[in-house]
Amino acid sequence: MRRTGTEGIETIMWLVMRGALQDNVKVVHKHYHAPISNTGAGVLVLENTFI
Repeated sequence: MRRTGTEGIETIMWLVMRGALQDNVKVVHKHYHAPISNTGAGVLVLENTFI
């Protein structure tokens, strides 16, 4: 928390999640909303595609 702030753990969790998936993932849904009065928020839904 001292080095990355409160968003640091969120970044680490995204990297861990993506590392757990295979290389060939399908983007099911993505959305980013940046309201004028708040910090932006994003949603990314990925699906593992098995060969």
